[in-house]
Amino acid sequence: MSQVQECWNEYGRNIGASEEVLSKYWDIIQSRYGEHQRFYHTLNHIEEMLQYFDEVKEILQRPELVVMAIFFHDVVYEPTRPDNEELSAKLFAEFCSEIMKENTDKDRVCDWILKTKGHVTDVTMVTGQYGCLDEHYLLDMDLAILATSPSRYNGYAEEIRKEYCHFSEQEFSIRRSKVLKTFLERTNIFNTEHFRSKLETKARQNLADEIKTLDAACGGT
Repeated sequence: MSQVQECWNEYGRNIGASEEVLSKYWDIIQSRYGEHQRFYHTLNHIEEMLQYFDEVKEILQRPELVVMAIFFHDVVYEPTRPDNEELSAKLFAEFCSEIMKENTDKDRVCDWILKTKGHVTDVTMVTGQYGCLDEHYLLDMDLAILATSPSRYNGYAEEIRKEYCHFSEQEFSIRRSKVLKTFLERTNIFNTEHFRSKLETKARQNLADEIKTLDAACGGT
């Protein structure tokens, strides 16, 4: 059994899921994250997020719910659709219905999943303020890929390009550059002091480098 599956089972038991339900939804998770259109949004992404989770799990208020959000936040991922997060949250709600999880916990995690659509929070645009809620840590873990080494970041960028192969090179470059520029325009990319202090500067450099490459590919747009 992989460490990722062990984590799923451990935290799933913590929220009251039976072995039968855990096995059923692990098969769904494994199948969804292994779909042919995925190159970055795979179980490798989940594994990387769980590594960051290990750094902060002791200070999270509800670590078991954060783990559930990690597993479900990209469980539905079709690059041609605009509602992946909504459908991912819906699947989590279905999971909750099978373990009779309280609606407050279900709604909380669904809200976190929906926030991964834009990664915008109450501290994103505020100078000198840090987030300390579980949702802030979740979003930072999801964006931590932006601050990896140049070789890993370039590999990530290539994987994203493959996921959007339905776009021409020029159209992809224009769209991707526009999205990345929105991150640079924010006062903060990362919400928490833990991740911002370690990752903000590197993420901004990686984003600027990719934008430069993308803009050159589409004639400086």
